[in-house]
Amino acid sequence: MSSWETNNDQSKLLSLLYGIDVTQYKTEDELNKRLSELKEEKTSIIKNMIIPNILKNYDISLDKCSVIEIGPGAGIMSNWLLPKIEHLYCIDISKSILNYCKEQHTKYDNVSYNLIEKLEFPNLKDIDFVYSQSVFIHLSILDFYLYFKELYKVLKPNGLIYIDIIDCDVDEFTLQEDEFQRQLQLLKQGYTTGVKTLYHVNSGKVLNRIAKELGYKLVWSQGSIFNPANVGLIYKKI
Repeated sequence: MSSWETNNDQSKLLSLLYGIDVTQYKTEDELNKRLSELKEEKTSIIKNMIIPNILKNYDISLDKCSVIEIGPGAGIMSNWLLPKIEHLYCIDISKSILNYCKEQHTKYDNVSYNLIEKLEFPNLKDIDFVYSQSVFIHLSILDFYLYFKELYKVLKPNGLIYIDIIDCDVDEFTLQEDEFQRQLQLLKQGYTTGVKTLYHVNSGKVLNRIAKELGYKLVWSQGSIFNPANVGLIYKKI
């Protein structure tokens, strides 16, 4: 296997889409192996965790659902979900991500794309559920408040939101976790420009209190088998 160039536009796009540091991989084969693993992981998460637990807490069949995905990345989860639902709204702050997803979804006509320029969703309504994987782990408690306040306006009664967070209330949480330490080092190295991928550690107890004040109820939570402090949460609009 030969070495390859990681400092190019394509590598930057892959880092953005998959949330990984492409420069960690010495060869293109190593990178492709990791991308394949990520596709399998993300497909398994939506197929075996997110959707089954959404449906356990919602009484409308999946094929009748209008859905929002916040932060679609490379479109892996949406590619699995699109044939099974009525409509999907992909929402992101990045034009590059949305344009890439459009290329992946050319065979579907039940998908729309919404660029977040300010945190409002005036053109969306009657949403059955929202899911967002590996996005809120990078967001603060203020982001949580703003997103949930705006999403309340577009969700149907009993509509659901799935997110995942890094929860400091979990017994297994530790600041020595390898990936968290790597992010801290990146922050130190790039302090003047900022590091967008830095994890934000949140308290699940505090988020649940805020969600309750906004009109939601926590109906499901589960820690990852790989890192119990990476907790998935489902909130219901009440």
